[in-house]
Amino acid sequence: MRTRGRSQREQRVYDSKLSYHGQKVTLIGAINISGILTIQTLDHSLKGEDFRAFIKEKLLPKLWAGAVVVMDNLSAHKVSGIEELINSVGASIVYLSPYSPEFNPIEHLWSQLKSFFRRFAPKSQNTINKLIDLAILISYPLHFRNWFAH
Repeated sequence: MRTRGRSQREQRVYDSKLSYHGQKVTLIGAINISGILTIQTLDHSLKGEDFRAFIKEKLLPKLWAGAVVVMDNLSAHKVSGIEELINSVGASIVYLSPYSPEFNPIEHLWSQLKSFFRRFAPKSQNTINKLIDLAILISYPLHFRNWFAH
């Protein structure tokens, strides 16, 4: 939403702001230099077992030998078994230094998705899922390459 507006001289600007007051939605995802590998929504905060299931069911089938999985220091990312799962396909993990989201390329994707969501002001998780599908379809591969180069 815009934070400023214009009006006739000596008149106030009035506007309404739509917002999502529904259930919390958490996004988990993985990208590579050419696009989104996988993405999932949860209707609650991320827990260690949710992240382990995401790795096992969604990410492992998309990984290859020699791949490097970059993760921040979220406690759910350090649950026992995660490193073994990723190493089992020949990939490795690199943890970012604390408080350094600027080094994580996926943060750029999250920023774009949040901006995209704000334009449409979704009112349900179903709408959010449809917007994610649409955002994936219209994602531009050059953006991913630039995020990694940055």
